[in-house]
Amino acid sequence: MNTANHITPDDLYLFALQLLPDAAMKDAANHLKECDVCRAHLGEIQGDLVTYALTAELHTPPTQARERL
Repeated sequence: MNTANHITPDDLYLFALQLLPDAAMKDAANHLKECDVCRAHLGEIQGDLVTYALTAELHTPPTQARERL
């Protein structure tokens, strides 16, 4: 997970998407509390993910799916 005492970019993306294993999520969260550099990188990643999410085309779910929900 750590490269020279920092979280790797791949792991930061996985952390932002909440896809790291539980133990790694906990370790990353603890590291992020103390590391300004990794927090800054995570902020950039989260901003990119928000921008990407806003570009997704919205679709109305089919009637049958809405009835089941």
